Amino acid sequence: MARKTIKQRIDKNLENRFVGREEQIDLFVKNLALGDEHDDFKNLFFIHGIGGVGKSRLIDQYRNKAKESFGALTGYVDESVIGVPAVLNAFVEGFEDQREKFKEFESKYKKYLQMKEQLDADTEGMQFAGFFGRTLAKGALTGIKFIPGVGEFTRTIEEIIPQDQMLDKVGAFAEFVSRKFKDASVADKKLILNPNSELTPLFLKGLTEIDSDQIIVLFFDTFEFTGQFLDEWIRNVLDERFGEVPVNIVFVIAGRDELEPNNWSDYFSICSSFSLEPFTDEETKKYLAFYEIVDEDLVNLIIEISGNLPILVTTLAELKPKRITDIYDVTDTAIERIMKWVGDPNKKETIIKAAFPRFLNEEVLKSLKIENQREDFTWLERLPFIRTLQGGDRIYHDVIRKLLLRYQKQVNRGTWIRYHENLTQYFIEKQGSLDGNGNITRKKEWQTFELEKIYHSYCAKSSSFFGDILDIFLESSFKNDNEFIKLLISVIHNAEKDLELGENQKVGEILDDLFIAFEKENGDKVLECLMKLNGFHIQGEKYREHVLYLQGIAYQSKENYQKSIEYFLKLIELTPDKAEYLYSLGVTYHLAMDFERAIEEKNKAIALEPLNAKYYVSRGYSYNWLRNFVEAIADTSKAIELEPGNASNWCWRGLSYYAAGNYTAAIADASKAIELEPENALYWDIRGGSYLVTGYHTAAIADASKAIELEPGIASYWNSRGVSYHVTGNYTAAIADCDKAIELEPGNAKYWNSRGVSYHAAGEYQAAIADLSKAIELEPGNALYWNNRSNSHHEAGE
Repeated sequence: MARKTIKQRIDKNLENRFVGREEQIDLFVKNLALGDEHDDFKNLFFIHGIGGVGKSRLIDQYRNKAKESFGALTGYVDESVIGVPAVLNAFVEGFEDQREKFKEFESKYKKYLQMKEQLDADTEGMQFAGFFGRTLAKGALTGIKFIPGVGEFTRTIEEIIPQDQMLDKVGAFAEFVSRKFKDASVADKKLILNPNSELTPLFLKGLTEIDSDQIIVLFFDTFEFTGQFLDEWIRNVLDERFGEVPVNIVFVIAGRDELEPNNWSDYFSICSSFSLEPFTDEETKKYLAFYEIVDEDLVNLIIEISGNLPILVTTLAELKPKRITDIYDVTDTAIERIMKWVGDPNKKETIIKAAFPRFLNEEVLKSLKIENQREDFTWLERLPFIRTLQGGDRIYHDVIRKLLLRYQKQVNRGTWIRYHENLTQYFIEKQGSLDGNGNITRKKEWQTFELEKIYHSYCAKSSSFFGDILDIFLESSFKNDNEFIKLLISVIHNAEKDLELGENQKVGEILDDLFIAFEKENGDKVLECLMKLNGFHIQGEKYREHVLYLQGIAYQSKENYQKSIEYFLKLIELTPDKAEYLYSLGVTYHLAMDFERAIEEKNKAIALEPLNAKYYVSRGYSYNWLRNFVEAIADTSKAIELEPGNASNWCWRGLSYYAAGNYTAAIADASKAIELEPENALYWDIRGGSYLVTGYHTAAIADASKAIELEPGIASYWNSRGVSYHVTGNYTAAIADCDKAIELEPGNAKYWNSRGVSYHAAGEYQAAIADLSKAIELEPGNALYWNNRSNSHHEAGE
């Protein structure tokens, strides 16, 4: 039998000291004892309550009970683990002897990190992705809508490939990934474009391979921080959107706020949710007795100043006060009393100084000019309000930290500023010490130091730092660095909370709204946020440049092209030699149907960056609209010359050949795109459309079938095959495929028209009339639908 370790003895002693919460522990233990096959078994526990109430301590108890009493496999994450991929990896690393079941996940995760490292190193290539790239791509696509079709099924390119789908497939970020990883498989490109969807199924697969008799408990602590990226993901896991979830898995979530009923109500039947409250007076007395604090007056004083909040009770108890007469002062705050009970002036100074950084280690303490940092750090580690993160750094419990920061700010504002300035300089020096070799570890270290530098600069400078914050936020937005942006906004909220700013003094909420507006491509909301930021009177040429660009893009997304052009012209007057801005102006002219001016601006962009394939492709779009197919094909050929491994360039030239009526060349280019990316369903669908026009109906059906096989959830692919079946006279198959398209996208009038025309051809005129009426209801301005319904009424003798 293995002997106990000292650490196990310490943990056991702490467990014995744990008081209260018997009801909550009993609830959890009894649930595990039921067994996962029992109808009353709960797969979800949610603990919520104010800071300092003991949620993390209760999770520790749950983990111990699950492992010791039930032999459960447990995984744990807190706020130090950022992003779903990292969360999954943290769980797997904690599974110890079960890790061999997750080899496929670990291999894929390693590949993801390698690809992400390359992306993170290419900061220039990431420019203007996301909301900005999609908006510009949307403008670019406008120039290829006049493609000829087949009989009743005259189809524009947008009908062959719906615009939203095309934007997803060949938008700015997707194109960047395609260029960056031109030799990578489609599966690897999907991994970097949507890592959550690619990695989660492999993680779940590993869980299913664990013995079904073993309970698995996944703990998510500090959900008030991690919920921003885990909330929706956990719900998607429970909905089995990533694959089957074994019934022997229990999710335990702890956070300050209750779960949002509108999002979580479907899961309440499998959930046990409760609020954790402060100790009762009796529980506090019982806890203090472990520390031999039994003097009635002293116990009552601790109850009074702690409010029975466990973290404050523990902190006061650990300081071991002996009698009330030494410390009693009715004007004292809880922190002032803690300071008196510490006694040693150097230790008092250490406690206050160490509250300023957001995470602690010996080196950070040294930057605060604490003389005996090693000795004091060891002493601090033993205090009950110090918590160890998964990465090894220590942090103050935020309730205690908040009280200490407020105390110091009230006592001496100048000292508050000086401590933050010292820490700002420390993190600047830490950034400077990195070797800059560009690997992902260095990138993450640099970002960590950057975030801490921003936090302390904001705390020291307050509103005078707004311009710097917004420059960093917008630069990161232009680079589509969403992971960093979320961390940045969180840091801004933390600083504003610690500064205790009024509502009209905060920019954090505005940045939250602006980020969401970018993600939802909401131009109106972007402009509203910019108006709010104007109220802060932020100065700086870089900030003005960013705002002008945003205004141009936002008005473009609202289809107010003249206003968009106005702001882009002001931007170019301020920054005349930036090719991306000239390109953006060119796209806006294109959208405003001024194709000659669009080409002029794109010419200027190409002159500045003659090796940027995107600009040639974009100019080719404008030439397409002018029906100048020779120049359009020349531009896309130049893009292919610059990036021959980019499948989308071949796709675009193929579409220009299609527009010019050269279907043989269109088929050849689509075939090359397929050769480069055989798992990209879009290219199969495009080639199928070209085969259809040239009368190769069997080949058209085969290509549409391949597109469906690769992505069965895309309605347009079913419609494409339905059109091909219709042309061959197989109306039954055509109607069946249109049924599926309508099921997937019932609000698309084109699919109702397609099925209506097939019903007409099959002699089912009443069904045809019903479908064509639905098409007219959805798009009353489309004359083709009215004409088709008129024909059906005529054939029906009406």
